[in-house]
Amino acid sequence: MITLERDPRHATVARANLRGAGLAKRVTVRVGPALETLPRLEAEGEGPFDLIFLDADKPNNPAYLDWAVRLARPGTVIVVDNVVRDGHVVQTRSRDPRVQGIRRMNARLANDPRLLATTLQTVGRKGYDGFVLAIVLKVAAPGRGPRGTGVRRFPVRGRLRGSAVGAGPTRSVERPRREPSETPGSMGARSPASKVRTPPLRSARR
Repeated sequence: MITLERDPRHATVARANLRGAGLAKRVTVRVGPALETLPRLEAEGEGPFDLIFLDADKPNNPAYLDWAVRLARPGTVIVVDNVVRDGHVVQTRSRDPRVQGIRRMNARLANDPRLLATTLQTVGRKGYDGFVLAIVLKVAAPGRGPRGTGVRRFPVRGRLRGSAVGAGPTRSVERPRREPSETPGSMGARSPASKVRTPPLRSARR
């Protein structure tokens, strides 16, 4: 599991908690602005991830969503926290950059055919809020450049692999093992007209 922390103080607390829980070797804490760290993850070949949790600065939510899809696979679950904001998200003329960031992200979710998403409302001690729950239906086949529009399936075995942006780690997950594709040399590629099957996810052990 990889967690991205902008504030070095939060990273220090996260590492201390991980050591106390005996999970320091299972979770990597990276420090720095996520929009600088995420390109490094891609360059290093990290991913695809099975679960991505976004809980960071809201004005950059559209960019975080774009990166989440880039680091995902068909079947990846994306969760975005604090997206209702006491109902202010419905105010089209709001000058709050956090509200506008969420609205731009919601517009992308609604218009991106690769994603299926909904928003769930919550009410609790922190007030009236909610979170986005999205699933990735398809992604461009990696390594094919601008023509990479085919759908690739990544079977999952073993434990889930996760990434969190701006939030402390919650559970330990490991890289899934990949199986050979159904058609030799095709890596499981399907034509755009093919029906997309979402592979089942296995719950991670604590």
